[in-house]
Amino acid sequence: MKSMTGYALVEDTIENSFISVEIKSYNSKYLELDVTLPNFLSSFEAFVHSFIVKKKVRAKMGIVIKAFHSSQEAQISINREIAKSYIEELKSVATDLDIPFTADIELLLKQSGILKYEIKTDRQAWERKLTVMLNRCFHFYDQVRLAEGEALLKDIQNQALLIEEELKKIEQYSSKMDECFKETIKLRFLEVVGNDYNEERVMQEVAALLVRFTINEEIVRLKSHIVLLKTELEKQGAIGKRLDFISQEIMREINTIGAKNQLNEITPSVIMIKSCVENIREQAKNVE
Repeated sequence: MKSMTGYALVEDTIENSFISVEIKSYNSKYLELDVTLPNFLSSFEAFVHSFIVKKKVRAKMGIVIKAFHSSQEAQISINREIAKSYIEELKSVATDLDIPFTADIELLLKQSGILKYEIKTDRQAWERKLTVMLNRCFHFYDQVRLAEGEALLKDIQNQALLIEEELKKIEQYSSKMDECFKETIKLRFLEVVGNDYNEERVMQEVAALLVRFTINEEIVRLKSHIVLLKTELEKQGAIGKRLDFISQEIMREINTIGAKNQLNEITPSVIMIKSCVENIREQAKNVE
């Protein structure tokens, strides 16, 4: 089991280029990917996206890549024609104003169009570098998700055990609830027809109503859902959506038991199971 929440940061110098890759993610119904790259690597966004898609991750993920190119990739040149034009104009202004003229090279280089800074990106080389760093970062990121996933797994397993314990208590009282229901029906017959009633007719009515109000079927289905829940917890891969679905089915059955309940002794167990199911559903939202 893996959590959808994770974080990793790796930094290294590869082939004379410093590269930093940061991955962080939160829970989401599907993959939401936000990639931040330096300007000279902006064309690699699709490459990074493809890398993550192949990992089959379901999360809201942010990837920040910082990189500094090697000196061999940077080309700096000066537009001498424009520089000469600036100097000539400045000299002309100084002459017209009858003031001394001194050339300031630092100020000159700050003028628009003088300094050209170009980066020639070797695409194959950068794909190779980014692949190395992305793999390394994703490995650590996955380790964090696995560790948090183990904590989620233990918590969900504990909740499942609590549900089983409370279900056993409910099952113990199910026969008592049937008897209580029978007595209630008899008393209502007595209120309506008095002592002059047909015992066989009463039992027929009780049997017909018990089909609607007994909780035995719900208990059987709950046991089945719990077994399915435990089976899913033992599986590898993305199980978050299936856990949520099973939790919904468990909640549906316990709600039915709560609606049919005739005994005060069962009520605490119903409340406890509902609480456990809500906890499982909340945890399942963070499970991939």
